[in-house]
Amino acid sequence: MTARSGHADTCEHRERSLVLTVDLTRGLVAALLVIALALATVLLARSPAPASAAGEAVSAATDHMRRYYLGGPIMANVAISSCASGYHFASIWEILDPSNLVYNADLGVDAADSGEGPPITWPGWVRTGYYTNHGAIVGRANCDAWASVADGDYGTTARLPLDWLAGPELHVWDVNLQDCDVPGHIWCVED
Repeated sequence: MTARSGHADTCEHRERSLVLTVDLTRGLVAALLVIALALATVLLARSPAPASAAGEAVSAATDHMRRYYLGGPIMANVAISSCASGYHFASIWEILDPSNLVYNADLGVDAADSGEGPPITWPGWVRTGYYTNHGAIVGRANCDAWASVADGDYGTTARLPLDWLAGPELHVWDVNLQDCDVPGHIWCVED
């Protein structure tokens, strides 16, 4: 009878086992994934990034952007060869949208409140894409393709606007004329 009693206890124990079957549907799995992603997003948003990681993210974002700077002052007839190695005399069309560029403050001039951006103080010679010309028309004047330093000849310059309420003449740039016989700054852009 002892043997039976032991066997009966084992059977009784088996009868008490519970089998749990979970039937996961695609909708339930999708809902659980959405909840997990939402929780992960909230947790990541609340935790501050380490200073080095934040700096690396900014650096990585700008590493693939073309650089530019405002150099000089130089005479118009040396503008084509005046930019630092790896840079060339910029056409207005290459720097038209400075939000897609990174200002190289190590090579370029700056002002008291430039930060890491370009100064608005000085205009710089800029290539126009026009024929050889020295007339007094902005966008055409180019000191005879940057060969002239004659009094009365003109070249085109561009600068970021000094008066933010007046509105720019060309996209974000204020463009103007400068005498070719007067030294001026120069816009350079990465090759």
